[in-house]
Amino acid sequence: MLPWYQACRERFDLALAASYGSLHQVHTPMMVMPHGAGRGKLSQPPPHPGKIHNIGSVYGLDSQRLMRDGRVLADAIVLSHNKELAVLRRQCPEAVAAAVVAGDPCFDRLVASLPHRSTYRAALGVHDSQELVVVSSTWGQQSLFGRNHDLIPRLLDELDPAGFRVAALVHPAVWFGHGPRQIRAWLAHTGSAPPRSIQELSGVLRCRGAAAHLARSGSVPSRARRARCRQAGPW
Repeated sequence: MLPWYQACRERFDLALAASYGSLHQVHTPMMVMPHGAGRGKLSQPPPHPGKIHNIGSVYGLDSQRLMRDGRVLADAIVLSHNKELAVLRRQCPEAVAAAVVAGDPCFDRLVASLPHRSTYRAALGVHDSQELVVVSSTWGQQSLFGRNHDLIPRLLDELDPAGFRVAALVHPAVWFGHGPRQIRAWLAHTGSAPPRSIQELSGVLRCRGAAAHLARSGSVPSRARRARCRQAGPW
């Protein structure tokens, strides 16, 4: 772990980045890869559009983030599939030479985890007669969680707990931005029921804790298993 000012002064063999801020300050060969669930959102239009902006462009594949002072910042830009390469060619043709279509490690892990479905369900407390409903939200005022604080309590009121289990998968920025106490307070009321902590909500679990449980129990597929799965099929 290095402070940013020190990282900018030293040289390294390779830098791996999943974000785009201040990349020009790092003086080392750089590989940029997708952030989070991938490049699945559009950039926000600037307040005063100009020629240097790509209005409505796919976030992470636009010249506004991949270039500075007329040059491409990354030596390698990891792409999930050829369709992303076509988007990159349209939005930032200067960066095509640095593109590497390497597949999607998130999809790869999902495929590798298929044989362990029953183990995951057991670790999450989902019975054979239940379906798992996952509420996933990013951060920000326009996010699902930002606009619908009462969504999870509504699901608990409307879904039969005998047939469903509800999981909240919330972006880390929400937890660190508002604090765990505030998040639990927002999720503490379920209809007419008395206030309770999120751990005590009937049928609700936090996937963050479940993932840690899986890691401790050894249920997460090993690197060797994932490698065999990659050989057996496409990424």
